[in-house]
Amino acid sequence: MRQAYLQLARDFHPDKHPEALEYFTHATKAYETLHDDHKRAIYDDEMTSDADFFSMEIGGNKINLLLVFTVLGVSAASFIVYLKVTAGPPTEGRCPIDHAKRNEMVE
Repeated sequence: MRQAYLQLARDFHPDKHPEALEYFTHATKAYETLHDDHKRAIYDDEMTSDADFFSMEIGGNKINLLLVFTVLGVSAASFIVYLKVTAGPPTEGRCPIDHAKRNEMVE
C-alpha cells in the first residue's frame, strides 16, 4: 500500500499538477488513515462507509482511492515477480566477458 501511495503522490503532486491539489489531499488523508492504527480505529468507530470516505469525484467520475491503492499494489508486486522470473540465472561469480564473442572479434 505504501508503494501505491508514493506512486500516486508522485503522479498527482500539486507541484506538478496544481489542479490536482484536492485529489492529492484526499489521497494523503486516505493513506494516513489506513496507515495509522489509531486513526483507523477512529474511522472504524465512526461507521463511515468506505465508499464515502475513500472516494472523490473528479470530472463527474467517482473514484475509489482504496481500490486504486489495491490495484496499484497488486500490479507492482506482479511486476516485481515478473522481473525476478525473467532475469534468468544469477551471474554471480562468473566472468563478465563473453570470451567466445571476444575471440571472434579479435580474429
